Amino acid sequence: TCVRVLICALERGRLTMQALALPKDGWIVRGAGNANVVLAYVGAADPLFTGKVLRLRKAARPKASSSSLSTEKDLEAGVRFSKGPVARIIGNHVDPGHLIPLKLDDLQMFADLLHAHPDHAHKPFSLDSGCHYALILPDYCSPTLFAQPSTTQPLSTIAATTSRSIFVELKPKCGLTLVRQGGLHGCRHCLQQYAKLRSGKWKSRSHFCPARLYSGNLEDMAQSILALLETPQNNLRIYSNAQEVFSQTKLEERGESPCWHETQQALAAAFPSAPHPTVTLAAALSQVLKDSHVLDYLLNAHRQAADVDVAELALCYDRVCVSQDPHMLSADEQELRQQLLTLFDEPGSDAWMRAAEVLSTAAPNFAVDPLSCNVLEHTSDNAAAKTEFHSHPQSATAAVPPAAAALTSTSHKETLDRFRRFLLSMTLQDCSLMIGLSVATDGGRESSLPSVSLADGSRVLYTIGVVDLDMKSLTKIPGYRKQLEELQDIMHALAGH
Repeated sequence: TCVRVLICALERGRLTMQALALPKDGWIVRGAGNANVVLAYVGAADPLFTGKVLRLRKAARPKASSSSLSTEKDLEAGVRFSKGPVARIIGNHVDPGHLIPLKLDDLQMFADLLHAHPDHAHKPFSLDSGCHYALILPDYCSPTLFAQPSTTQPLSTIAATTSRSIFVELKPKCGLTLVRQGGLHGCRHCLQQYAKLRSGKWKSRSHFCPARLYSGNLEDMAQSILALLETPQNNLRIYSNAQEVFSQTKLEERGESPCWHETQQALAAAFPSAPHPTVTLAAALSQVLKDSHVLDYLLNAHRQAADVDVAELALCYDRVCVSQDPHMLSADEQELRQQLLTLFDEPGSDAWMRAAEVLSTAAPNFAVDPLSCNVLEHTSDNAAAKTEFHSHPQSATAAVPPAAAALTSTSHKETLDRFRRFLLSMTLQDCSLMIGLSVATDGGRESSLPSVSLADGSRVLYTIGVVDLDMKSLTKIPGYRKQLEELQDIMHALAGH
């Protein structure tokens, strides 16, 4: 028998439910992040769920006790956040999804599926048993994206008729230069490579530079994507027929040779007339990213929040929300504390939409050149391995307390606006792009999907969506400040080496 579940609808400003059927089989594990796991439906029993994924919350570590009511409120806020301010910035590239409730046997069914997955053996985790809700979203890796709208065939049949398709998950990061020192200009990602190399998290540096990806120059963009194919880390995954075929995890689990062989087969099937399918993939992705303007929207949002001083925000947050006894705060600071702690209660409010409006407004000529990151080209792996990274007087920490005092003394509206703009920008710096590519057999004449032209004259249909748009918590702000200080220290060390 089918368990009855509910699809969300908006009624009187709250998410309410209408009954639908949840299939009991046909689910596969698509992926797992730090906070959520994604399950894709590839079965044939229920066309309603074809081309859909469910995102479920993982249990916290250490496991947090949370009621389904509070979890529902958090998830509802996340949907409104994507539907409101995020969609205002990146438009129809985001689908906020719908909330559906889960019963205990649903959770057990999915828990059994996850326990049997190979990844669970070396990275065990459990679902949040207190969360009785999941988010249903489009499956941006489903061959159904390129099937005719009236198609009701099983996914296996659809996949056989749309074999010329490939799907890519790409994290573009942030292309702005954050630190300048001694002739070096560094973006966050490139500087972090040295820190992760020293800590042992990665065995080799990635030569992917987000500044090149955001440049708008097709050759530079393609080179940055080819660099991701060499060292994907957690920034690139490739899917074929709804299954992951290439990622850092696949390279480590299966070995480079078997993984690359399967990937090359999938790319050759997707681009049958291309002599070098990998180069064709990079060229097609670059053209899609340029034509869709999604990177323009993201980069503009990063620029419009670059004037916000994270050190100021961190010290303001620490003073009014963490370190001080609330009763020791002034009446004005107590009011600011309450407003900060309820900042995400209404993520679709006029205040959040005003912050999004600022981030979506075209930035003027900006002092930070997105092409100016040159850390990778000017510092060798050998030099980086020998460089000692530690705190230096140049770290911008000494002058911060007066700045924090100034922030708390500004109008609450201005202070809260800075927090909103910064957290919105950090959300967009951590998002993922889901891109589907399919060579058009008829030149794309009968499809409503957008397309790009390849060098051989063929046309490639594409789909693109932006995911991983969870609200960044206030509690992350001290960590962002510490990270920026570490990057400043790394840049100082590299410039003086």
